[in-house]
Amino acid sequence: MPRDETSRHASQPTPRAGRWRRMARFVLVAVAALTGVVALALAGLLVGANTGPGRRFLVRQTASLTGGTVVVEGLSGRFPDRFALARLDIRDTQGVWLSLRDIRLDWSPLALLGRKARINAFTAAQLDMARLPVSAQPAKPASSQGASSSLKLGVDIRQLAVRRLNVGAPIAGQAARFSVSGHGRISSIDPVLHGLSLPSLP
Repeated sequence: MPRDETSRHASQPTPRAGRWRRMARFVLVAVAALTGVVALALAGLLVGANTGPGRRFLVRQTASLTGGTVVVEGLSGRFPDRFALARLDIRDTQGVWLSLRDIRLDWSPLALLGRKARINAFTAAQLDMARLPVSAQPAKPASSQGASSSLKLGVDIRQLAVRRLNVGAPIAGQAARFSVSGHGRISSIDPVLHGLSLPSLP
């Protein structure tokens, strides 16, 4: 009898192994639940951004989060991949220096996963650039660390159209008015970002 009792106990799983299995199941259930919550939250954000109250909230938050530097009006369309803005103003300490009207953007957010900004179409009825922006702080020389940083982001603009572009005299020497249309592609935006200096433009 003692021998049979010993063999029977040996064939049964140990309580510790059972606890580990239960804990593993709980962890898997928790991970699945968290994943579901995140998915629902993202879905709710996208759905909310495509409703009247959600769009008004985004408009308010854009101004709030940028300290009033960027002001948008009239958000419509399907956010975030195909939407329109009635107006977009970019300000500095002296007021609005860049303004766009009737903007439409059709792009692929998923393309960013492959380090590419793919813009199917960017159009605007009017772009006004009265002057160059002024900086609130004196420019600092670029550090070696900043110079070595890179986004490694390519840009593919398949359609660009601005029906009326107004440039102020402080930029071009005299006021100018023209239109812009075309397309373009660059493999990396890094040389543009590292070499661009607005005050040095003619």
